[in-house]
Amino acid sequence: MMIRRIVHWLLGFSGVVAAVAVAVVTSSVGAAEGGDTIAASNRQVIRLIGNACRQGIHHQPHGPFAVIAFCEDALGAYIAVACYNPGVCKKSELPDKTIRFDGWSFQSRTWQQDPWTSDVTAFAWSPDGKYLYVSTSEIYGSGGLYALNLEKRTFRQLLPTGGNVSGNHPADGYEIGAIDADGNHLHYLIGDPPVEHTLPLNYAKR
Repeated sequence: MMIRRIVHWLLGFSGVVAAVAVAVVTSSVGAAEGGDTIAASNRQVIRLIGNACRQGIHHQPHGPFAVIAFCEDALGAYIAVACYNPGVCKKSELPDKTIRFDGWSFQSRTWQQDPWTSDVTAFAWSPDGKYLYVSTSEIYGSGGLYALNLEKRTFRQLLPTGGNVSGNHPADGYEIGAIDADGNHLHYLIGDPPVEHTLPLNYAKR
């Protein structure tokens, strides 16, 4: 992972002209839309390594949440989750007694929490909009892979299994590659060179 980080960082210098051009276009679009905002797309997975990192607000394709990405070059990427749509981000109870948006309020719209917020390599929205999957590097992060329950504002470590990891005791690091359209399987990379594996997500949705 360290070698890949250095390569991505060095490529940034060779592509400086292209980066400036992209920055100008992005800035123009953001200004036209009223801020540094990245429009939602059909892509469920957003990579945050090296030149792939786009600082700003990444809206959930269909839902009230957004990820705010902070690209710190060689120091990695950091994220916060926001409940973005006005009028939605408050605790409510449905007729069937289901509690929604527990933990959110108009005074608490953003969420950052170790160990998933630091040195993020990629994140993925679940197709049903209920979860955010986050993978982290072992360099400045915990090196774990996490499932965030967006409405409940809770998270659980999916990988590695067998014990919690942290920035002081990181795992080997993961990168989310893809998520199936049905949301039942997540494909991730681990190792250097990276090898793809598949993680069933049925147990993560609890």
